[in-house]
Amino acid sequence: MDKIEKDKIRSEIVDLHVNKSKSYNQILEDLIMKYPHVDMYELAQLISSAIGRPKATKLILKKDVAVDIPVESSPFVIKYEPPPDS
Repeated sequence: MDKIEKDKIRSEIVDLHVNKSKSYNQILEDLIMKYPHVDMYELAQLISSAIGRPKATKLILKKDVAVDIPVESSPFVIKYEPPPDS
């Protein structure tokens, strides 16, 4: 990917974030669809350099508790199931 394409993607990232109020995950999903020839890791780095990294969520899980953890702005749900006692 050349410098011109990187600058174009960066300006698109800022536009999506500022003008369309899209989150980090939504922007990454949009860019993956629009630029399939660019590596996802490289797109994630461009997003991080343009708007920063997403905030991390701290979780404290009790032993033997099944938890559904919704991920902001994502159609996926992370399901945690504790390992069975042996």
